Amino acid sequence: MGGDERKETVSKKRAQPPFVLAIDIGSSATRGRIYDARAVPIKKLEARIHHQFAIRGDGTAEVDAEQLCAETEQVIDALVEGAGKHAEAIAAVAMDTFAATVVGVDEAGKPLTPVYTYADTRPAAAAETLRQRLDEDALQQRTGTRLHPAYLPARLLWLQESEPDTFARVAAWMSLGEFIYARFLGQRATSYSSAAWAGIVNRQTLAYDDELLAALPLKREQLAPLHNTDEPLRGLVRAYAHRWPALREAAWLPAIADGYAGNIGCGAREAGVGALAIGSSAALRALLPAQPALVPRGLWCYTVDRTHALLGGALNDGGRALEWLEGVLALPRGADLDAVATAPPRDDTPLVLPFLTGERNPGYALHATAAIAGLRWQTEATDIARGLLEGIAFRLALIAEELRGVVPELATLIASGGGIDRVPGWCRIIADATGIPVAISGEDQATLRGTALLALEIVAPGCERVEASVGATVLPEPAHAEPYARKRAAHDALYAALNSFHTSSLT
Repeated sequence: MGGDERKETVSKKRAQPPFVLAIDIGSSATRGRIYDARAVPIKKLEARIHHQFAIRGDGTAEVDAEQLCAETEQVIDALVEGAGKHAEAIAAVAMDTFAATVVGVDEAGKPLTPVYTYADTRPAAAAETLRQRLDEDALQQRTGTRLHPAYLPARLLWLQESEPDTFARVAAWMSLGEFIYARFLGQRATSYSSAAWAGIVNRQTLAYDDELLAALPLKREQLAPLHNTDEPLRGLVRAYAHRWPALREAAWLPAIADGYAGNIGCGAREAGVGALAIGSSAALRALLPAQPALVPRGLWCYTVDRTHALLGGALNDGGRALEWLEGVLALPRGADLDAVATAPPRDDTPLVLPFLTGERNPGYALHATAAIAGLRWQTEATDIARGLLEGIAFRLALIAEELRGVVPELATLIASGGGIDRVPGWCRIIADATGIPVAISGEDQATLRGTALLALEIVAPGCERVEASVGATVLPEPAHAEPYARKRAAHDALYAALNSFHTSSLT
Protein backbone atom coordinates (compact mmCIF):
# COMPACT_ATOMS: atom_id res chain seq x y z
CA MET A 1 0.00 0.00 0.00
CA GLY A 2 1.03 3.55 -0.53
CA GLY A 3 0.03 6.79 -2.17
CA ASP A 4 1.28 9.98 -3.74
CA GLU A 5 1.88 12.78 -1.28
CA ARG A 6 -0.10 15.94 -1.74
CA LYS A 7 1.85 19.18 -1.98
CA GLU A 8 0.36 20.48 1.26
CA THR A 9 0.14 18.21 4.29
CA VAL A 10 0.19 18.72 8.03
CA SER A 11 1.89 16.71 10.76
CA LYS A 12 -0.18 14.79 13.30
CA LYS A 13 0.94 17.13 16.04
CA ARG A 14 -0.05 20.29 14.15
CA ALA A 15 -3.26 18.92 12.65
CA GLN A 16 -6.43 20.64 13.83
CA PRO A 17 -9.08 18.27 15.23
CA PRO A 18 -11.59 16.84 14.64
CA PHE A 19 -10.28 14.48 11.97
CA VAL A 20 -12.07 12.62 9.18
CA LEU A 21 -11.01 9.24 7.86
CA ALA A 22 -11.97 9.22 4.17
CA ILE A 23 -12.14 6.17 1.88
CA ASP A 24 -12.46 6.14 -1.90
CA ILE A 25 -13.20 2.82 -3.61
CA GLY A 26 -12.48 3.56 -7.24
CA SER A 27 -12.41 1.48 -10.38
CA SER A 28 -8.68 0.80 -9.99
CA ALA A 29 -7.91 1.05 -6.27
CA THR A 30 -9.20 1.43 -2.73
CA ARG A 31 -7.65 4.54 -1.19
CA GLY A 32 -7.77 6.20 2.20
CA ARG A 33 -6.53 9.33 3.96
CA ILE A 34 -7.06 11.13 7.23
CA TYR A 35 -7.83 14.86 6.98
CA ASP A 36 -7.82 17.48 9.70
CA ALA A 37 -10.64 19.95 10.30
CA ARG A 38 -9.27 22.34 7.65
CA ALA A 39 -9.42 19.57 5.01
CA VAL A 40 -5.63 19.23 4.93
CA PRO A 41 -4.29 15.65 4.61
CA ILE A 42 -2.26 14.52 7.58
CA LYS A 43 1.28 13.59 6.63
CA LYS A 44 1.92 9.88 5.99
CA LEU A 45 -1.65 8.92 6.90
CA GLU A 46 -2.67 7.46 3.56
CA ALA A 47 -3.06 3.99 2.09
CA ARG A 48 -3.85 2.41 -1.26
CA ILE A 49 -4.58 -1.09 -2.56
CA HIS A 50 -4.93 -1.66 -6.29
CA HIS A 51 -7.55 -3.90 -7.89
CA GLN A 52 -9.05 -4.55 -11.31
CA PHE A 53 -12.46 -5.34 -12.71
CA ALA A 54 -12.90 -8.80 -14.19
CA ILE A 55 -13.61 -7.88 -17.82
CA ARG A 56 -14.53 -10.55 -20.36
CA GLY A 57 -15.60 -10.65 -23.98
CA ASP A 58 -19.28 -11.29 -23.18
CA GLY A 59 -19.62 -7.83 -21.62
CA THR A 60 -18.74 -8.85 -18.06
CA ALA A 61 -17.28 -6.09 -15.88
CA GLU A 62 -17.50 -7.08 -12.23
CA VAL A 63 -15.47 -7.33 -9.04
CA ASP A 64 -15.64 -9.46 -5.90
CA ALA A 65 -17.56 -7.89 -3.00
CA GLU A 66 -15.57 -9.66 -0.29
CA GLN A 67 -12.31 -8.53 -1.90
CA LEU A 68 -13.32 -4.87 -1.77
CA CYS A 69 -14.58 -5.21 1.79
CA ALA A 70 -11.25 -6.76 2.81
CA GLU A 71 -9.35 -3.97 1.08
CA THR A 72 -11.41 -1.39 2.97
CA GLU A 73 -10.62 -3.14 6.24
CA GLN A 74 -6.91 -3.12 5.45
CA VAL A 75 -6.95 0.57 4.52
CA ILE A 76 -8.70 1.47 7.78
CA ASP A 77 -6.28 -0.76 9.71
CA ALA A 78 -3.31 1.07 8.21
CA LEU A 79 -4.73 4.54 8.82
CA VAL A 80 -5.81 3.91 12.41
CA GLU A 81 -2.50 2.24 13.24
CA GLY A 82 -0.56 5.06 11.59
CA ALA A 83 -2.51 7.68 13.51
CA GLY A 84 -1.63 6.05 16.85
CA LYS A 85 -2.92 8.06 19.80
CA HIS A 86 -4.19 10.72 17.37
CA ALA A 87 -6.79 8.26 16.08
CA GLU A 88 -8.95 9.32 19.03
CA ALA A 89 -9.52 12.62 17.17
CA ILE A 90 -11.27 10.85 14.26
CA ALA A 91 -14.84 12.11 14.54
CA ALA A 92 -16.18 10.70 11.28
CA VAL A 93 -15.59 8.08 8.63
CA ALA A 94 -16.72 8.94 5.12
CA MET A 95 -16.72 6.78 2.01
CA ASP A 96 -17.31 7.15 -1.69
CA THR A 97 -17.35 4.37 -4.26
CA PHE A 98 -17.44 4.11 -8.02
CA ALA A 99 -21.10 4.56 -8.86
CA ALA A 100 -23.90 2.40 -10.27
CA THR A 101 -22.90 -0.70 -8.30
CA VAL A 102 -25.13 -3.50 -7.08
CA VAL A 103 -24.58 -6.73 -5.18
CA GLY A 104 -27.27 -9.23 -4.14
CA VAL A 105 -27.01 -10.62 -0.61
CA ASP A 106 -28.78 -13.31 1.39
CA GLU A 107 -30.59 -12.97 4.71
CA ALA A 108 -27.26 -13.07 6.58
CA GLY A 109 -25.78 -10.32 4.41
CA LYS A 110 -23.44 -12.64 2.52
CA PRO A 111 -22.98 -11.82 -1.16
CA LEU A 112 -24.69 -14.13 -3.62
CA THR A 113 -23.45 -12.18 -6.64
CA PRO A 114 -20.33 -10.21 -7.54
CA VAL A 115 -20.45 -6.43 -7.53
CA TYR A 116 -21.85 -5.55 -10.94
CA THR A 117 -20.40 -2.33 -12.34
CA TYR A 118 -21.41 0.48 -14.69
CA ALA A 119 -19.21 -1.03 -17.43
CA ASP A 120 -21.00 -4.41 -17.50
CA THR A 121 -22.99 -4.50 -20.75
CA ARG A 122 -24.66 -7.91 -20.41
CA PRO A 123 -28.10 -6.42 -19.54
CA ALA A 124 -28.32 -4.70 -22.95
CA ALA A 125 -31.15 -6.95 -24.17
CA ALA A 126 -33.01 -6.44 -20.88
CA ALA A 127 -32.70 -2.67 -21.35
CA GLU A 128 -34.24 -3.05 -24.81
CA THR A 129 -37.12 -5.01 -23.31
CA LEU A 130 -37.75 -2.30 -20.73
CA ARG A 131 -37.64 0.37 -23.43
CA GLN A 132 -40.56 -1.40 -25.08
CA ARG A 133 -42.52 -1.64 -21.83
CA LEU A 134 -41.93 1.78 -20.29
CA ASP A 135 -42.08 5.41 -21.36
CA GLU A 136 -38.34 6.10 -21.27
CA ASP A 137 -38.62 9.85 -21.77
CA ALA A 138 -41.05 10.18 -18.86
CA LEU A 139 -38.83 7.92 -16.74
CA GLN A 140 -35.82 10.12 -17.40
CA GLN A 141 -37.69 13.22 -16.26
CA ARG A 142 -38.69 11.44 -13.03
CA THR A 143 -35.44 9.64 -12.15
CA GLY A 144 -32.88 11.57 -14.19
CA THR A 145 -31.79 8.36 -15.95
CA ARG A 146 -32.64 6.42 -19.07
CA LEU A 147 -32.89 2.65 -19.49
CA HIS A 148 -29.37 1.33 -19.86
CA PRO A 149 -27.28 -1.69 -18.74
CA ALA A 150 -25.44 0.51 -16.21
CA TYR A 151 -28.57 0.98 -14.09
CA LEU A 152 -30.42 -1.31 -11.72
CA PRO A 153 -33.70 -1.85 -13.66
CA ALA A 154 -32.06 -3.60 -16.63
CA ARG A 155 -29.64 -5.41 -14.30
CA LEU A 156 -32.46 -6.93 -12.27
CA LEU A 157 -34.39 -8.08 -15.32
CA TRP A 158 -31.25 -9.64 -16.81
CA LEU A 159 -30.38 -11.44 -13.58
CA GLN A 160 -33.91 -12.77 -13.18
CA GLU A 161 -33.67 -14.28 -16.66
CA SER A 162 -30.03 -15.43 -16.65
CA GLU A 163 -29.65 -16.64 -13.05
CA PRO A 164 -33.18 -17.32 -11.74
CA ASP A 165 -32.10 -19.56 -8.83
CA THR A 166 -29.62 -17.02 -7.48
CA PHE A 167 -32.07 -14.17 -8.11
CA ALA A 168 -34.76 -15.93 -6.05
CA ARG A 169 -32.39 -16.29 -3.07
CA VAL A 170 -31.49 -12.57 -2.89
CA ALA A 171 -32.90 -10.97 0.24
CA ALA A 172 -31.55 -7.47 -0.45
CA TRP A 173 -29.98 -5.50 -3.27
CA MET A 174 -27.20 -3.21 -2.09
CA SER A 175 -24.77 -0.70 -3.50
CA LEU A 176 -21.12 -1.45 -2.78
CA GLY A 177 -20.84 1.15 -0.02
CA GLU A 178 -24.07 -0.04 1.58
CA PHE A 179 -22.77 -3.63 1.59
CA ILE A 180 -19.56 -2.63 3.40
CA TYR A 181 -21.42 -0.48 5.93
CA ALA A 182 -23.88 -3.29 6.65
CA ARG A 183 -20.87 -5.49 7.41
CA PHE A 184 -19.18 -2.94 9.68
CA LEU A 185 -22.23 -1.39 11.36
CA GLY A 186 -24.95 -4.01 11.08
CA GLN A 187 -27.24 -1.31 9.68
CA ARG A 188 -28.68 -0.61 6.25
CA ALA A 189 -28.76 2.86 4.75
CA THR A 190 -28.07 4.25 1.32
CA SER A 191 -27.31 7.81 0.34
CA TYR A 192 -29.41 9.68 -2.18
CA SER A 193 -26.48 9.78 -4.58
CA SER A 194 -25.83 6.01 -4.49
CA ALA A 195 -29.51 5.24 -5.05
CA ALA A 196 -29.87 7.90 -7.74
CA TRP A 197 -26.93 6.40 -9.63
CA ALA A 198 -28.88 3.12 -9.62
CA GLY A 199 -31.62 4.89 -11.59
CA ILE A 200 -34.47 4.35 -9.13
CA VAL A 201 -34.91 7.65 -7.19
CA ASN A 202 -37.66 10.07 -8.14
CA ARG A 203 -36.00 13.48 -8.19
CA GLN A 204 -39.26 15.29 -7.42
CA THR A 205 -40.50 13.16 -4.51
CA LEU A 206 -37.02 12.29 -3.16
CA ALA A 207 -38.16 8.70 -2.73
CA TYR A 208 -37.89 5.49 -4.71
CA ASP A 209 -39.90 5.81 -7.90
CA ASP A 210 -43.16 3.91 -7.34
CA GLU A 211 -44.06 3.52 -11.00
CA LEU A 212 -40.66 2.07 -11.86
CA LEU A 213 -40.56 -0.30 -8.89
CA ALA A 214 -44.00 -1.62 -9.85
CA ALA A 215 -42.60 -2.62 -13.25
CA LEU A 216 -39.57 -4.49 -11.83
CA PRO A 217 -39.04 -7.83 -10.08
CA LEU A 218 -38.18 -5.92 -6.93
CA LYS A 219 -39.71 -5.58 -3.49
CA ARG A 220 -39.39 -2.30 -1.64
CA GLU A 221 -38.10 -4.11 1.46
CA GLN A 222 -35.12 -5.28 -0.62
CA LEU A 223 -33.93 -1.66 -0.74
CA ALA A 224 -32.37 0.31 2.10
CA PRO A 225 -33.81 3.50 3.60
CA LEU A 226 -32.61 6.67 1.88
CA HIS A 227 -30.32 8.90 3.97
CA ASN A 228 -29.18 12.45 3.44
CA THR A 229 -25.48 13.21 3.88
CA ASP A 230 -26.18 14.83 7.25
CA GLU A 231 -27.74 11.63 8.63
CA PRO A 232 -24.74 9.53 9.70
CA LEU A 233 -24.79 6.07 11.23
CA ARG A 234 -23.10 5.15 14.51
CA GLY A 235 -22.17 1.97 16.35
CA LEU A 236 -19.74 -0.60 14.97
CA VAL A 237 -20.64 -4.26 15.42
CA ARG A 238 -18.66 -5.98 18.16
CA ALA A 239 -15.90 -7.46 15.99
CA TYR A 240 -15.09 -4.12 14.35
CA ALA A 241 -15.47 -2.14 17.57
CA HIS A 242 -12.77 -4.42 19.00
CA ARG A 243 -10.67 -4.04 15.85
CA TRP A 244 -10.98 -0.23 15.69
CA PRO A 245 -11.68 1.02 19.23
CA ALA A 246 -10.81 4.59 18.20
CA LEU A 247 -13.78 4.55 15.80
CA ARG A 248 -16.43 3.30 18.24
CA GLU A 249 -17.97 6.74 18.65
CA ALA A 250 -17.31 8.00 15.13
CA ALA A 251 -20.07 9.10 12.78
CA TRP A 252 -20.17 7.01 9.58
CA LEU A 253 -21.61 9.03 6.69
CA PRO A 254 -23.61 6.89 4.24
CA ALA A 255 -21.36 6.09 1.30
CA ILE A 256 -21.78 8.46 -1.63
CA ALA A 257 -21.11 8.20 -5.35
CA ASP A 258 -17.63 9.19 -6.46
CA GLY A 259 -18.88 11.70 -9.04
CA TYR A 260 -20.55 13.78 -6.36
CA ALA A 261 -17.42 13.68 -4.20
CA GLY A 262 -15.27 14.60 -7.19
CA ASN A 263 -17.11 17.86 -7.85
CA ILE A 264 -16.87 18.86 -4.20
CA GLY A 265 -13.21 17.94 -3.92
CA CYS A 266 -11.89 19.75 -6.98
CA GLY A 267 -13.84 22.92 -6.20
CA ALA A 268 -16.60 22.60 -8.84
CA ARG A 269 -19.44 23.48 -6.48
CA GLU A 270 -21.04 26.31 -8.47
CA ALA A 271 -23.00 26.06 -11.69
CA GLY A 272 -20.46 28.16 -13.59
CA VAL A 273 -17.72 25.64 -12.87
CA GLY A 274 -17.92 22.05 -14.07
CA ALA A 275 -15.84 19.03 -13.14
CA LEU A 276 -14.00 17.08 -15.82
CA ALA A 277 -12.85 13.75 -14.40
CA ILE A 278 -10.81 11.18 -16.30
CA GLY A 279 -9.95 8.10 -14.29
CA SER A 280 -10.76 4.65 -15.60
CA SER A 281 -13.90 6.22 -17.03
CA ALA A 282 -14.53 9.85 -18.00
CA ALA A 283 -17.22 12.32 -16.97
CA LEU A 284 -18.27 15.94 -17.20
CA ARG A 285 -20.58 17.20 -14.43
CA ALA A 286 -22.07 20.36 -12.91
CA LEU A 287 -23.45 20.59 -9.37
CA LEU A 288 -26.75 22.48 -9.33
CA PRO A 289 -28.42 24.15 -6.32
CA ALA A 290 -31.79 22.66 -7.27
CA GLN A 291 -33.30 20.16 -9.68
CA PRO A 292 -33.46 21.42 -13.30
CA ALA A 293 -36.91 21.66 -14.83
CA LEU A 294 -35.96 19.28 -17.66
CA VAL A 295 -33.18 16.74 -18.12
CA PRO A 296 -31.70 16.74 -21.65
CA ARG A 297 -31.98 13.40 -23.40
CA GLY A 298 -28.23 12.82 -23.61
CA LEU A 299 -27.50 13.57 -19.95
CA TRP A 300 -28.26 12.13 -16.55
CA CYS A 301 -29.35 14.06 -13.48
CA TYR A 302 -28.61 12.49 -10.11
CA THR A 303 -30.19 13.59 -6.85
CA VAL A 304 -27.26 13.94 -4.44
CA ASP A 305 -29.05 15.31 -1.38
CA ARG A 306 -32.40 16.88 -0.54
CA THR A 307 -31.66 20.02 -2.54
CA HIS A 308 -28.73 19.55 -4.94
CA ALA A 309 -28.55 17.71 -8.24
CA LEU A 310 -25.60 16.63 -10.35
CA LEU A 311 -26.16 17.09 -14.08
CA GLY A 312 -23.81 15.67 -16.68
CA GLY A 313 -22.71 12.66 -18.63
CA ALA A 314 -20.11 9.91 -18.53
CA LEU A 315 -18.14 7.61 -20.80
CA ASN A 316 -17.32 4.06 -19.74
CA ASP A 317 -13.78 4.35 -21.05
CA GLY A 318 -11.31 7.11 -20.25
CA GLY A 319 -7.97 6.11 -18.78
CA ARG A 320 -9.02 2.47 -19.21
CA ALA A 321 -8.92 3.03 -22.97
CA LEU A 322 -5.31 4.23 -22.74
CA GLU A 323 -4.37 1.09 -20.82
CA TRP A 324 -5.96 -1.03 -23.54
CA LEU A 325 -4.15 0.94 -26.21
CA GLU A 326 -0.77 0.44 -24.58
CA GLY A 327 -1.32 -3.26 -24.19
CA VAL A 328 -2.64 -3.91 -27.70
CA LEU A 329 -0.52 -1.52 -29.76
CA ALA A 330 2.66 -1.86 -27.72
CA LEU A 331 3.39 1.86 -27.87
CA PRO A 332 7.11 2.57 -28.21
CA ARG A 333 8.99 2.45 -24.93
CA GLY A 334 8.94 5.87 -23.35
CA ALA A 335 6.32 7.18 -25.77
CA ASP A 336 5.50 10.72 -24.69
CA LEU A 337 1.70 10.79 -24.78
CA ASP A 338 1.72 14.33 -23.47
CA ALA A 339 3.67 15.46 -26.51
CA VAL A 340 1.21 13.53 -28.67
CA ALA A 341 -1.68 15.36 -26.97
CA THR A 342 -0.26 18.87 -27.23
CA ALA A 343 0.62 18.68 -30.95
CA PRO A 344 -1.65 20.62 -33.35
CA PRO A 345 -4.58 18.69 -34.87
CA ARG A 346 -3.95 16.86 -38.15
CA ASP A 347 -6.49 15.79 -40.74
CA ASP A 348 -4.87 12.37 -41.18
CA THR A 349 -5.26 11.33 -37.53
CA PRO A 350 -7.48 8.20 -37.37
CA LEU A 351 -11.01 8.56 -36.07
CA VAL A 352 -11.59 6.48 -32.94
CA LEU A 353 -14.91 5.61 -31.30
CA PRO A 354 -13.88 4.91 -27.68
CA PHE A 355 -16.53 2.34 -26.69
CA LEU A 356 -14.40 -0.58 -25.50
CA THR A 357 -16.90 -1.40 -22.75
CA GLY A 358 -19.96 0.15 -24.39
CA GLU A 359 -21.47 3.61 -24.42
CA ARG A 360 -23.31 5.63 -21.81
CA ASN A 361 -23.81 9.31 -22.59
CA PRO A 362 -24.88 10.94 -24.71
CA GLY A 363 -26.19 8.29 -27.12
CA TYR A 364 -27.02 5.45 -24.70
CA ALA A 365 -26.43 2.99 -27.56
CA LEU A 366 -27.01 -0.46 -26.11
CA HIS A 367 -24.68 -2.34 -28.45
CA ALA A 368 -21.94 0.22 -29.15
CA THR A 369 -18.43 -1.05 -29.82
CA ALA A 370 -15.15 0.72 -30.36
CA ALA A 371 -13.90 1.40 -33.89
CA ILE A 372 -10.87 2.89 -35.64
CA ALA A 373 -11.26 4.42 -39.09
CA GLY A 374 -8.82 6.13 -41.42
CA LEU A 375 -5.82 3.80 -41.00
CA ARG A 376 -3.09 4.13 -43.62
CA TRP A 377 0.21 2.39 -44.28
CA GLN A 378 2.06 5.26 -42.64
CA THR A 379 -0.18 5.35 -39.54
CA GLU A 380 1.82 4.86 -36.35
CA ALA A 381 0.77 3.72 -32.90
CA THR A 382 1.05 7.26 -31.56
CA ASP A 383 -1.33 8.45 -34.29
CA ILE A 384 -3.96 5.99 -33.06
CA ALA A 385 -3.26 7.18 -29.51
CA ARG A 386 -3.95 10.75 -30.62
CA GLY A 387 -7.14 9.60 -32.31
CA LEU A 388 -8.27 7.94 -29.09
CA LEU A 389 -7.60 11.09 -27.05
CA GLU A 390 -9.55 13.11 -29.60
CA GLY A 391 -12.39 10.57 -29.73
CA ILE A 392 -12.96 10.78 -25.99
CA ALA A 393 -12.76 14.58 -26.19
CA PHE A 394 -15.38 14.66 -28.96
CA ARG A 395 -17.81 12.58 -26.89
CA LEU A 396 -17.22 14.90 -23.92
CA ALA A 397 -17.90 17.87 -26.21
CA LEU A 398 -21.33 16.47 -27.04
CA ILE A 399 -22.05 16.20 -23.31
CA ALA A 400 -20.79 19.76 -22.77
CA GLU A 401 -23.15 21.11 -25.43
CA GLU A 402 -26.20 19.57 -23.78
CA LEU A 403 -24.98 20.67 -20.35
CA ARG A 404 -24.62 24.26 -21.47
CA GLY A 405 -28.19 24.14 -22.73
CA VAL A 406 -29.25 23.90 -19.08
CA VAL A 407 -26.30 25.72 -17.51
CA PRO A 408 -25.40 28.48 -20.00
CA GLU A 409 -23.14 30.12 -17.41
CA LEU A 410 -20.77 27.11 -17.47
CA ALA A 411 -17.47 28.88 -18.16
CA THR A 412 -14.70 26.65 -16.76
CA LEU A 413 -13.96 22.96 -16.32
CA ILE A 414 -11.70 21.76 -13.52
CA ALA A 415 -9.90 18.62 -14.65
CA SER A 416 -8.73 15.85 -12.34
CA GLY A 417 -8.11 12.12 -12.28
CA GLY A 418 -5.40 9.65 -13.18
CA GLY A 419 -5.86 10.18 -16.92
CA ILE A 420 -5.22 13.91 -16.53
CA ASP A 421 -2.25 13.31 -14.21
CA ARG A 422 -0.73 11.02 -16.79
CA VAL A 423 -1.51 13.08 -19.90
CA PRO A 424 -2.08 16.71 -18.83
CA GLY A 425 -1.91 17.71 -22.49
CA TRP A 426 -5.27 15.98 -22.92
CA CYS A 427 -6.74 19.17 -21.46
CA ARG A 428 -5.58 21.02 -24.58
CA ILE A 429 -7.61 18.70 -26.84
CA ILE A 430 -10.67 18.87 -24.56
CA ALA A 431 -10.53 22.67 -24.30
CA ASP A 432 -10.34 22.92 -28.09
CA ALA A 433 -13.10 20.34 -28.65
CA THR A 434 -15.53 21.81 -26.12
CA GLY A 435 -14.63 25.48 -26.49
CA ILE A 436 -14.47 25.72 -22.69
CA PRO A 437 -11.32 26.66 -20.71
CA VAL A 438 -9.95 23.73 -18.71
CA ALA A 439 -8.15 24.35 -15.40
CA ILE A 440 -6.02 21.50 -14.08
CA SER A 441 -6.80 20.61 -10.47
CA GLY A 442 -3.92 20.77 -8.03
CA GLU A 443 -5.54 18.11 -5.86
CA ASP A 444 -3.93 14.71 -6.36
CA GLN A 445 -6.98 12.97 -4.84
CA ALA A 446 -9.93 15.28 -5.50
CA THR A 447 -12.53 12.57 -4.88
CA LEU A 448 -11.12 11.65 -1.47
CA ARG A 449 -10.96 15.32 -0.52
CA GLY A 450 -14.59 15.84 -1.51
CA THR A 451 -15.70 12.92 0.60
CA ALA A 452 -13.80 14.33 3.58
CA LEU A 453 -15.24 17.82 3.04
CA LEU A 454 -18.84 16.59 3.20
CA ALA A 455 -18.07 14.89 6.52
CA LEU A 456 -16.32 17.96 7.88
CA GLU A 457 -19.38 20.06 7.16
CA ILE A 458 -21.15 17.89 9.75
CA VAL A 459 -18.49 17.31 12.43
CA ALA A 460 -16.57 20.61 12.13
CA PRO A 461 -19.04 23.12 10.67
CA GLY A 462 -17.38 26.25 12.05
CA CYS A 463 -13.83 25.59 10.88
CA GLU A 464 -12.40 27.42 7.88
CA ARG A 465 -11.29 25.03 5.11
CA VAL A 466 -8.27 25.25 2.87
CA GLU A 467 -9.44 26.08 -0.65
CA ALA A 468 -9.12 23.53 -3.42
CA SER A 469 -5.84 23.85 -5.28
CA VAL A 470 -6.22 24.74 -8.97
CA GLY A 471 -3.30 24.99 -11.39
CA ALA A 472 -2.87 26.38 -14.88
CA THR A 473 -5.85 27.00 -17.15
CA VAL A 474 -5.76 25.85 -20.78
CA LEU A 475 -7.71 28.19 -23.06
CA PRO A 476 -9.29 27.01 -26.34
CA GLU A 477 -7.03 27.76 -29.32
CA PRO A 478 -9.03 29.70 -31.95
CA ALA A 479 -6.91 28.31 -34.77
CA HIS A 480 -7.96 24.78 -33.85
CA ALA A 481 -11.72 25.44 -33.96
CA GLU A 482 -12.18 24.85 -37.70
CA PRO A 483 -10.11 21.64 -38.04
CA TYR A 484 -11.77 20.17 -34.97
CA ALA A 485 -15.22 21.08 -36.30
CA ARG A 486 -14.44 19.05 -39.43
CA LYS A 487 -13.12 16.13 -37.43
CA ARG A 488 -16.11 16.17 -35.09
CA ALA A 489 -18.50 16.05 -38.04
CA ALA A 490 -16.65 13.01 -39.41
CA HIS A 491 -16.59 11.44 -35.96
CA ASP A 492 -20.36 11.94 -35.57
CA ALA A 493 -20.96 10.39 -39.01
CA LEU A 494 -18.85 7.35 -38.08
CA TYR A 495 -20.80 6.97 -34.85
CA ALA A 496 -24.13 7.15 -36.68
CA ALA A 497 -23.03 4.61 -39.29
CA LEU A 498 -21.72 2.11 -36.73
CA ASN A 499 -24.75 2.49 -34.49
CA SER A 500 -27.04 1.95 -37.49
CA PHE A 501 -25.07 -1.19 -38.39
CA HIS A 502 -25.41 -2.62 -34.87
CA THR A 503 -29.11 -1.82 -34.78
CA SER A 504 -29.83 -3.38 -38.17
CA SER A 505 -27.79 -6.48 -37.38
CA LEU A 506 -30.04 -7.21 -34.41
CA THR A 507 -33.31 -6.98 -36.34
